[in-house]
Amino acid sequence: MAKEESAPRKYVSTGLISRAVIELRSLDALSRQSTPVHKLDPRVKLILVFAFVFIIMSFPPYALLALVPFFSFPLWMSTAGRIPPRALSWKLLMLAPLAILVGIFNPLLDSTPIQVPFLGTISGGWISLGSIILRFFLSASAGLLLVGTTGPLRISQALQQLKFPKFIGVVFLLIYRYLFILTDEFLRLNQARICRSAKRKAISISLAGSMMGSVLIRTWDRAERITSAMLLRGFSGTVPLPNTQKWTRKETLLLFTWLSLFILFRIVNIPDYSGQVFMRIFR
Repeated sequence: MAKEESAPRKYVSTGLISRAVIELRSLDALSRQSTPVHKLDPRVKLILVFAFVFIIMSFPPYALLALVPFFSFPLWMSTAGRIPPRALSWKLLMLAPLAILVGIFNPLLDSTPIQVPFLGTISGGWISLGSIILRFFLSASAGLLLVGTTGPLRISQALQQLKFPKFIGVVFLLIYRYLFILTDEFLRLNQARICRSAKRKAISISLAGSMMGSVLIRTWDRAERITSAMLLRGFSGTVPLPNTQKWTRKETLLLFTWLSLFILFRIVNIPDYSGQVFMRIFR
């Protein structure tokens, strides 16, 4: 009897995961730079990012052009903080499917007709989907730039100084470091797989599942060893951080300036107002 043909295996690529690991490490490396933004008190940057995200989320669901002026804040942080646009764009593209998944059904659920200049009448669902994606890029870029210009230690320190519950800063710091443990174990396991499979980059779905399970188990064991070492060194639930940063007049002026701009962008629709002025001039 002829042997039954086995079902063809489905393969997945590990290139995207490896790229995510590289991007995570690059963000941590960028936080060690010495730029005007890096030298700012972390509390200023934390307050600005919180206010930035809060004001963006306060816009109505159909807001689109009114959000454009808010790109000035991430642009300033990336320029003054010397964060390469390419490094930021890769991270945003990897997270973009989450934003699309949130509003993917909006065009089907919301059919409210909305008049858009130069485009005519468009379903409100498409406008709200575009608004969700735009808010995501603004909020995610601000969060990534905060980590890339501050670092996890100083963010944890800022959370404690702003009187947040201590466990929030500790959990944030430990989760951030746990990601590096997880990625290290994945890289080791993936390198071993490549050495045993003639450098084949793609792996079968069944092997990918078993690899992820093995990575989680090995990471858990390593995390337990790290926890035991922390307890032996006197860890009591809080991470002692040096308070070497001082709030100066420069920080106060910067905070007041950006908060004023955020409020102005929220109250005044800058693109719409600029368009009206343009039309009056060239009418």
